[in-house]
Amino acid sequence: MKKNIPTFASLTKQRDYRDVITSRLLPHFGEMAFAMITATTIHSFIDNLRRSKRTSGNTAKGKTAKPLSVKRIKNIIGPLTKIWASACNHFNWSLRDPFSGIADKYAQLNDRSIEQREKTSVLKFLNNEMDEVNTREVILLEEWLKVLFFIDPHYHAVMDLLMMGMIGSELEALMKQHIRGNSIQIRCAVVRDRGIVHLKFKPKNWFRKREIPMTRRLQELLNRSALLSTSEEIITFDNDIAIPASEFVLTMKNGATFNYDSFRKMVWDKALILANLPPKVPYASRHTFVQWALMIGVAKTRLVDLMGHSTKKMIDEVYGQYRQGLVEEREKILDYLGEDFLALEELRTHFPDRYRERMADSSKSPKIVRAPILAATFGQSFGQSQRLRADNYL
Repeated sequence: MKKNIPTFASLTKQRDYRDVITSRLLPHFGEMAFAMITATTIHSFIDNLRRSKRTSGNTAKGKTAKPLSVKRIKNIIGPLTKIWASACNHFNWSLRDPFSGIADKYAQLNDRSIEQREKTSVLKFLNNEMDEVNTREVILLEEWLKVLFFIDPHYHAVMDLLMMGMIGSELEALMKQHIRGNSIQIRCAVVRDRGIVHLKFKPKNWFRKREIPMTRRLQELLNRSALLSTSEEIITFDNDIAIPASEFVLTMKNGATFNYDSFRKMVWDKALILANLPPKVPYASRHTFVQWALMIGVAKTRLVDLMGHSTKKMIDEVYGQYRQGLVEEREKILDYLGEDFLALEELRTHFPDRYRERMADSSKSPKIVRAPILAATFGQSFGQSQRLRADNYL
């Protein structure tokens, strides 16, 4: 921990490893010799992993805490495998790998989790009990508008950026220089760890450095927010970076630098209560964005870029929870996000009537299309396009 963790480029990774080691691994494996750590030991450890008292409300009522999700278990076992490999390399040990069958264990846990969910659902139905609310469940447009009604207009830009898939650390780091005409550039994040605040330029993965299309609605909201960001304070981060507060786009209602945790507690949570909706975390808007985008016809390959992922796996497996009622809201979702959120081909394919109306409007003010633009459309470089003649297009 003292030697290796500080070398990690990601502050978030440092924090996550430190938390896992101190709260999960050391209490269980701290006094064990490495030769005692076998596949059986690892599997037994996994089977007994439970939610902590801090995250599980059931323990306070005397009930057994729920098992961890497979994703969370992987995040705990990951550092353990690194420790194991590092120790074996350092001491030149030849020990049998206790993680060789871990993939089969994860598959078994997945099957068990699905079976348990189905069993719980049936039992609750028979007992006339309500299902527990998933705090990341997709939000219907009707519900979103109810929440928005109780949100101070000062934070409407925050709400729309959340709906575009941005997360809290990205919202805090959004600067005026990142707003570039037809797009919002996601380039950095504010990360907190044990009272230390860093401005991080290396994201979770490099795909998180992405661009979000700038719609007319977003442009108006961000212009208003940028005009209100006038503080003369200098924000000094712990990694020796100092930036004027006025360079950041978002602020709190009192003019202070935007703080995501304060927004969640004082604005988001209160609005949900006033809207008479079950508790949800703001991250639910990221899940919602995926389903809304798929519903109105955004190409999955473009959606992967918008979300900041490397493949479609996250879209298909993590964000793929459809919710009843979305289909009926399809037209209204497009009205809310704006037709200019869709690429022209997406609009033509999924909303042909609206596409024809837009083309009819644009034909009233014809534009001259230059040869280099046409050339680029057909895969030619700028240099090639400079020597094109009219008959080259025949």
